[in-house]
Amino acid sequence: MGGAPQARAMASTPDSGRVGPLRRGPLDLVATGDFTSVAGLETGVSGLTVRNLGRAILTEDGTGYLPDPPWVLAGTHLTISGGFTMTVELRDIGGEAAVLLAGRPPIVYDEFVNDRGSLRVSVAGSSARARLVSATSRQRAVEQRTWSVPAGSAHRLTIQFTGTLGTGTLRIGVDDRDPVSFPAHGLFASGQVWLGMEAATVNGSFRIPSWQVISAAGSKVAAVDTTPLRPGDQPGMGLQELATVSHPGFLIGAALSASSLYSDPAFARLALGGQIGLMTTENALKFQFIQPQRGLYEFREADALIQTARDNGLAVHGHTLVFGEAIPRWVRALPAADPTHMLGVMIDHIRTVVTHYAGRVRSWDVVNEPLADDPTSDGLRRNIWRRTIGARYIADAFTAAHEADPDAKLFVNEYGLEAHDERWATMRGLLERLIGQGVPIDGVGLQCHVYDGEDVIVADNLRRVLREIADLELTARISELDVFGDNPRIPTDHHQAEQFATVLRTCLEEPVCESLTFWGLSERYGSTSWLDNGQLEIGDGLPWDEQLRPLPAVNAMRTVLTS
Repeated sequence: MGGAPQARAMASTPDSGRVGPLRRGPLDLVATGDFTSVAGLETGVSGLTVRNLGRAILTEDGTGYLPDPPWVLAGTHLTISGGFTMTVELRDIGGEAAVLLAGRPPIVYDEFVNDRGSLRVSVAGSSARARLVSATSRQRAVEQRTWSVPAGSAHRLTIQFTGTLGTGTLRIGVDDRDPVSFPAHGLFASGQVWLGMEAATVNGSFRIPSWQVISAAGSKVAAVDTTPLRPGDQPGMGLQELATVSHPGFLIGAALSASSLYSDPAFARLALGGQIGLMTTENALKFQFIQPQRGLYEFREADALIQTARDNGLAVHGHTLVFGEAIPRWVRALPAADPTHMLGVMIDHIRTVVTHYAGRVRSWDVVNEPLADDPTSDGLRRNIWRRTIGARYIADAFTAAHEADPDAKLFVNEYGLEAHDERWATMRGLLERLIGQGVPIDGVGLQCHVYDGEDVIVADNLRRVLREIADLELTARISELDVFGDNPRIPTDHHQAEQFATVLRTCLEEPVCESLTFWGLSERYGSTSWLDNGQLEIGDGLPWDEQLRPLPAVNAMRTVLTS
């Protein structure tokens, strides 16, 4: 199976979030910026070295991949009051070198990216390209330009923004040749500039020895350090604070992502202000993000997110080690006829990731959604692991995770167990087999998704499943709770609030249930949102709305915790 590849460690981050002095420039980002948490980026005396990650997101239908270039999220971005000129020296270019700017960084969902407005400028060989997506252009480019530049491995890229923040014009030049120009389409209306870099060619790389920004006359630029985050004063007691008083040891959690947490101070205040005591890593620890190329483990974004959680007193639940989705290209290309080889890949991945986070991640979804949607001979979903390794992959995954961190709690995570008797019967059979084999499994995650009017969680059913889990001498957690809220045939708020309260009350009443996690906090970044022809449609399944206002579900849960 081979030894686990050596994982990179993240460099330390500054001990306080600060806004640098407003200045007219020049601001030297290479000398003063914090890029230690950026995936694929190395810092050194020769500047920033950007290496190709090949990171991409597998689409929901499994037919293709979407680019996922790294952005500076936990680190340095800019605030601006008006125009600026940015000069980036590109050296030792191997393939395509790209610089990315955004007024707000993209948000990564399970199977898609919501581009909220971005500019990508790249150079490859004797060709330069610029592509602008606006916040209202449905993920499509509103401006695209391609032009010739002198061939070579070194170029000077200049990006000039003039005009007002809400409108303005972009002028982009390479090597002081005639620039291209087009409207900015409100790209920097937020007054912020977020930074990204991408070596877009397989095995490609480039170096940035100098990256300077100077403000236009009458305007100012400041560097902002987003790490680490600290909550402000919150009115009243949050849900976790109430739970700690009334049910010591019980944790309320939420799935969080780096892009929303670092780019939105108001959301960070909500997430870190006492409402939750447990963070699930929504996407950051999935296979396609952590090991985008074989043997290339890229932990730095996840490290920053986990450190921020721990700095703010949150326990961390890792999601997920083995899953039939979120698989990188190279894994899907492995020979299906060689189960020993595939097993080695899976075990190396588990050992490397769990060892890296030993002592920092308290629990793991070791295997996520192993059950088939429809009945099969053994009840298991025929995902890539089941097809190639066989049913034993589940037991082997738990064994590898336990060997890597004997102190971590290990869960199997599945949907529909609390609502569908046949799914729970299948899961119980699987659990009994694993326990009988001596597999080191600690518990079951009940996802508790309520997606429509027919999908209702009944307290007695949930209670019965929890008690049967206790009979197996396992523990349980509510792992991904969300509840739809837009059915016009029923009192929307009442139904949503009642379902959140029912699940929480039942969980608290059963000693086997150790925690309850929402699959997100606010609809502003809700996991139930989706793209409709490129337009983000906001979901409606989480306790706080798009404006970060608590829905009636929050008060209903507060009542449960204080009654």
